[in-house]
Amino acid sequence: MKRGIGVLVLGFAALALPGGCAAQRAVDGDHLAASGSGEVFYQFYNAKPESGVERTPLVFVHGWACDHRHWGAQVEGFAHDRAMLVIDLPGYGQSSDGGAPHTMDLYAAGVASAMDDAGLDRAVLVGHSMGTAVIRQFYRHHPERTAGLVAVDGALQMESPEEMEEAAAPLFTDQWQEYAVRMFDGMSSEMAHDADKALVREVLLGTTRDSVRGGFASMIDPAIWTADPIEAPLLLTITEAPWWTDTYKEYVRTLAPGVRIEVFPGASHFLMMDQPERFNRVLEAWLEQRGL
Repeated sequence: MKRGIGVLVLGFAALALPGGCAAQRAVDGDHLAASGSGEVFYQFYNAKPESGVERTPLVFVHGWACDHRHWGAQVEGFAHDRAMLVIDLPGYGQSSDGGAPHTMDLYAAGVASAMDDAGLDRAVLVGHSMGTAVIRQFYRHHPERTAGLVAVDGALQMESPEEMEEAAAPLFTDQWQEYAVRMFDGMSSEMAHDADKALVREVLLGTTRDSVRGGFASMIDPAIWTADPIEAPLLLTITEAPWWTDTYKEYVRTLAPGVRIEVFPGASHFLMMDQPERFNRVLEAWLEQRGL
């Protein structure tokens, strides 16, 4: 299976503090932020660091036909000592798209709206699958707000838009939901826990037809696959899937020479759910290494 198909379907520090914010932060809990003509749902955790040292906030961005619930193990692992925002992208979960066409710019604007509403000027953005393309687009528009990027089994290169478009064709038929379920079943069949498999399927089945189709269409837009450099710190976490070739890794190194690449043997596409303890350790170690 080609990398583009196998992966993408599913992706001014204030006050001299690394993740500081000029605005007052939101209170813990559920929030809705106005974003364009719609509203973006997010959960915010404004923990006081146990160490007393301010740490850069984390913003978690889900993938295609997913939502904020896929980050449950990261909420548990990180919400105790740093501010953290977990978002539903426009048109997914509890967020509305306001009737706007689904594009990477729409999704990136949703992330920015949630950060604005939460009072975060700058953060490390973590994107799973399609979420990787979203956080990269956010970085293009807001490099000064991007303290770092973490790609979770999501691509930074698409080899064949034509093959992606061909693969997406069944999503534009009356059998779109059955096809999407088969796709997700293939990507989640190796997941370690039945509860996680059930959540993945539940969220998929709760995603609207327009969001399923719009999300896929946003991923095959050639404009988002330019080879512009990534100067923010980058962590790449990937499975042992065959599309993550040495050639691809070398390409990523041309984009971000200081990238750190971590492979998760035995994990499914949803590696942050499959191997949460290891994923959290890898992320924490990288954050500490980068002074974040």
